[in-house]
Amino acid sequence: MKRLFLAILIVLFCIGTSFALDWHTTNQATVQWDAVTTYVDGTTISEGTVSYELFLINATETDKTKAVSIGTTVDTFKIITLDQKGEYYVGVKAMLTTDEKVSESTVSWSDAFGWGIRFYPALAAPGNFQPQ
Repeated sequence: MKRLFLAILIVLFCIGTSFALDWHTTNQATVQWDAVTTYVDGTTISEGTVSYELFLINATETDKTKAVSIGTTVDTFKIITLDQKGEYYVGVKAMLTTDEKVSESTVSWSDAFGWGIRFYPALAAPGNFQPQ
């Protein structure tokens, strides 16, 4: 009976921790991703330039279509600087540009990968510091 109880506790702990997000507390974070080299069907991209657009959305927002674009890059990393306190998810999508057309991927969101970034400014220093 004790073994069964212990097994149930272990399973419940694993399920509970699998939904927890890993929050990175910082005002500046470098995020990175794998380069996109294929189309959805698996064929290799043979022409054009792949660039990436990044997005930021407050973690309390449920509608990710309201995300704010924070820039584009051809690199597979970006430095993000937060100036407003809060918790945020980061999104990235790939865009292929050729002479004739533009193709883009869906947005990959950080919460789907189990993480987010948050920023809380430093507190003011205590005043009137003196012996009692």
